[in-house]
Amino acid sequence: MRSFFLILSLAAAIILVQSKAVAQKAVLVEEAKTDGLAIEDGAKQVGKNVETKTGSFLREKKSLKEVFTGEYDSTYSMRSDRRVGVGLQAGGQLGLFGVNAELNFALDDSALLGFGGGPKYSSFEMGWRHVFAGRALAPYVGAAYTRWYNSSNTSGSISDTTPNFLGQKFLNSDEAYSGKFGVNLLVPSAGIQYNLLSGDYVGTSLYAEVMMLLSVDNFQNVITGAFGATYYF
Repeated sequence: MRSFFLILSLAAAIILVQSKAVAQKAVLVEEAKTDGLAIEDGAKQVGKNVETKTGSFLREKKSLKEVFTGEYDSTYSMRSDRRVGVGLQAGGQLGLFGVNAELNFALDDSALLGFGGGPKYSSFEMGWRHVFAGRALAPYVGAAYTRWYNSSNTSGSISDTTPNFLGQKFLNSDEAYSGKFGVNLLVPSAGIQYNLLSGDYVGTSLYAEVMMLLSVDNFQNVITGAFGATYYF
């Protein structure tokens, strides 16, 4: 009888120990799951924060409307966000009319490339512009190399030019008679631009500029001006 109770007591003790071990294991598994979920949520949050901080301008925008809208507190803040500009110009170093492109490689410095011309001639320009700080109004200075040319054999003589100083100061008699010429110009300039920093037309810039056209060939020069509009995106 005593042996029976002894065996029964040992069996009960073994069952109790096993029950406690299983319960403890279940608690550990549950804690591990909870910690794992917390770590995963934390990683997702960290990842989200990192992506938000390092996300590009285009990644953050959701639609074309958002890409082409915005609001800026100064010309420099707009230039830091909108690096490329395309525009139209009347007069100046491109002749009667021209188109230009601008690359803002710094807050205050830009590289310029333009093409234009007038009756019986074409032009192109490579230049640099330095923009001074300002809110909507920003003054600037620049320098450029420009070439006005006509290489056509069918153009004929040039008796009158637009602008008239092309024929009066930059062409010799042989060039005017043949109609074929190439005029190389150095162009220092200064101007002021008005930038739209908010609203439906944000990124638009209107400018007026005065410049000197200095011929490398005969060292003649003339003071002239230009005005135009550029859109930055």
